[in-house]
Amino acid sequence: MNRYIFFICILAFQSSVFAQKKTSGTITYERQESWSKIMSQMPYLSQEEKDRIAITNSRNTNEFKETYELYFTPEVSFYQQKQNLANESSYRYSWRNSMYVIYRNFKEKKVREWHEMLDKIYLCEDDLIKPVWKIGNEIKDVNGYLCMKAETRDTVKNQTVVAWFTDQILTEAGPEAYFGLPGAIMELNINGGSATITAVSVRFSEEPREINFPKSKAKKVNYSTLNKAILKFMNSSIQAQKNPFRSLRY
Repeated sequence: MNRYIFFICILAFQSSVFAQKKTSGTITYERQESWSKIMSQMPYLSQEEKDRIAITNSRNTNEFKETYELYFTPEVSFYQQKQNLANESSYRYSWRNSMYVIYRNFKEKKVREWHEMLDKIYLCEDDLIKPVWKIGNEIKDVNGYLCMKAETRDTVKNQTVVAWFTDQILTEAGPEAYFGLPGAIMELNINGGSATITAVSVRFSEEPREINFPKSKAKKVNYSTLNKAILKFMNSSIQAQKNPFRSLRY
């Protein structure tokens, strides 16, 4: 408890010092996935098969890396892929290099998400609904920023998501589907390291940046429709003893 109080005091002090200049900028993230960890969660595999996959992948590079940027201001955020760092395992997932762009308007409480999956591009337009976070008292450093732990659940993909956030950067923005904490999310850990999204650099700027939305033709949906499509595909894939995340974003 004393450690928790000490952490809050530090954040309060740092917030007062940096509040005037750390409200807008761009955070660059590195996204990594572990193929063996993702495969080990497939319910149709026996323990022997899971062990064999772990041993095989331990001899090879089984992580895939991508780079994303999150532009943020007090009113909006914009998340998109910056650079694809290809490796030999990229063939395993058909969604790689596919469109994934998220625009959030915190002032209007609206979201627009371009999500390419299952050979279609969806434009999801909906109200901005924050994930349900449980904030803990653990702390750690992420790229030079003191961060605090928070946890939530993705009930569609059945994932436990741990976020590390800092209020040294005064925004509720975050990468992927996650936001709504009292400070920028600097790291996400999905299902025990099956996927991680970690901030590798932060650039602050009060100059407004032009946001270029995708111009691709897309099917308009809301989150309810999109999540039903994801859940249906996941269930049918598991029943057919196939890994759904070959075609879906993990």
